[in-house]
Amino acid sequence: MKALTPCITPEENLDDQTSRQARVDAAEMSIILNDGRLIVYGPIHYMNQRSATTGRIYPGHILKREVGVYYGRHVIHQRALGELDHPARTSNTFRSLNAANVSHQILDCHWEGTLLMAYVEILDTPSGRMARDLIVAGIEVRCSARGWASLHVRDGKIYVHEDYELITFDLECDDLMKGPFMHPLQRRYENPSIDVEQAIASFKRELERDQK
Repeated sequence: MKALTPCITPEENLDDQTSRQARVDAAEMSIILNDGRLIVYGPIHYMNQRSATTGRIYPGHILKREVGVYYGRHVIHQRALGELDHPARTSNTFRSLNAANVSHQILDCHWEGTLLMAYVEILDTPSGRMARDLIVAGIEVRCSARGWASLHVRDGKIYVHEDYELITFDLECDDLMKGPFMHPLQRRYENPSIDVEQAIASFKRELERDQK
């Protein structure tokens, strides 16, 4: 009896290997250009489109409002931190930060049409080092919003309501997930490094102040 072989053509397998090696090379170059820091760039949110992960639609005026608040509250103060993977919604840190799982900082973000694009630094923390190892190995990661809102259905589609609260953006890596993905930045990004512990404490204080 002949042994069974995977149903993948040599061309497809080679393409996958080539793409992954290109990502490995891009990560290495980004680290060199940024003196050991790994910075990635890509879309982290989009408006008026059905989310590939949640199936929800975020109306433009709501999302722009919340991104503006997030930018003014956290990004410009260098405390826009996120975790590696979303915490459970039942977690007592869902609307805050779990210091042990912080992995990255949103350095800056801007709109390009319906896409919110961002520069993200992978931090030298335990979870950050895990994320860095994945990216350096050519594994694709994405950045996904963490938020809180009531939902309503219209014409068979799920919309985020006016009470939407954008908490932060977390990194995700899942074999089944779809893009868009983050890509290692192929130029130098001028931005000072932060004290992660101080940034976490500042992030939490700001959220606690708003929730009073």
